[in-house]
Amino acid sequence: MKKSILLTLFNLLFLTSIHSQEELRPFITTWDVPSEGSFMIPLSSNQSYDFEFHVIQEADTLFAAVHTNADGNIDFLSINAVTVELHIYAEFPHFANYSKDLLLDVNQ
Repeated sequence: MKKSILLTLFNLLFLTSIHSQEELRPFITTWDVPSEGSFMIPLSSNQSYDFEFHVIQEADTLFAAVHTNADGNIDFLSINAVTVELHIYAEFPHFANYSKDLLLDVNQ
């Protein structure tokens, strides 16, 4: 009986650990930055957004923020880079009406 309880407890802790690790994995995309250094990624008004994002260039975080529905679209201003990675943490439904020329890759 004791062995069964310990095994159940171990499995529960193990599965919780796996679930926690999945939540921390970001949705990663790579974007081309226009020469003027700013661009916008429109978000669908039909979806609910509440996420944290990091803009990364060559492993350095340029900036990070939390975005909610009330914030509207994602605006990137004064970026001094050719390409950046956008790391999104949390549930993210999808991008809407973005410039397909600027999205270079969906990494993860």
